[in-house]
Order: sequence, then structure tokens, then C-alpha cells
Amino acid sequence: MRRLPILAVTAAVSFVSACSGADKAPVADSVAAAPVAAPAVVAIGIASPAEGDSVMQPFTVRLEAMGVEVVPATGTAEPGKGHHHLIIDGDVPSDTAPLPAAPIVIHMGDASTERNIEGLKPGPHRIIAVFADGAHVPMASVKRDTLNIVVIK
Repeated sequence: MRRLPILAVTAAVSFVSACSGADKAPVADSVAAAPVAAPAVVAIGIASPAEGDSVMQPFTVRLEAMGVEVVPATGTAEPGKGHHHLIIDGDVPSDTAPLPAAPIVIHMGDASTERNIEGLKPGPHRIIAVFADGAHVPMASVKRDTLNIVVIK
């Protein structure tokens, strides 16, 4: 009967030694080694011209999209799909209604990613890039981009 307490103590000491991790990598190292996915970026951006540029007309605004697919306007909303709009010298209207027509808003419903701009008066101008669904309703979940330029001619 005396063997049972000795076996129990021996087993407990072996268990504690095995769990001490003296011969294993620390848990933090194994966690740090696991790949961590970067958060998905869902945004559109104005690739050119650059912020603060002075431009002569006509000039081209080039757009990029991250985390969404640029497709032609179909009149219906599809998750993660839409098209570009440029708002020149205006404010972004409600995210619950279709964007209004020109001259303030340029609809790019053909899925284009660039637009030639002309007809602006010389001086400072603000361009806001907005991504909208197939029914031209802005997608509030897609980060917008704003560009300030100066038209010199």
C-alpha cells in the first residue's frame, strides 16, 4: 500500500516537469510565428493627379479600387461591385439616394477608371471620388478619396 503514494508523487513531479516548458519554445513565440491576416482595405483612391498639383486642361483623373470590383452600372446593387463617380466642387449627398446628375457629379457607369476633365475655371478645385452600386447609390462601406488641385489654364 505504500507504493501508491510514492507512485502518485512520482507521477505528479513528472507531470509538472513536462508542463514547465523548460525544453519547449514559449507560447508567445509560437503565437507570434502564426501568420496574421491584414485587415481588408475597402476603398477607392485617386491615383493621379497628386494632392495639391497644378494642372492644365484637359487633365486626366485616374482612379483605383481596393477590396471592391469595378463593373458597369446595371441598375441593381451587387455586394462588393460598383462603379466610380467624381464630385467636382460639391459635397457628397446622402448615402441612401442615387447620386444626382452632372455638372457636379460625373458618373462613370461604364466601369472606366479614368476620366478626362476640362471646362473648369482657373483656380482651386476639389474632387471627391465616390464608389456607388449599380443603382448609383453611394456605398458607405467604401472609403472615399478627396483631391485638391489648382487649374492654371
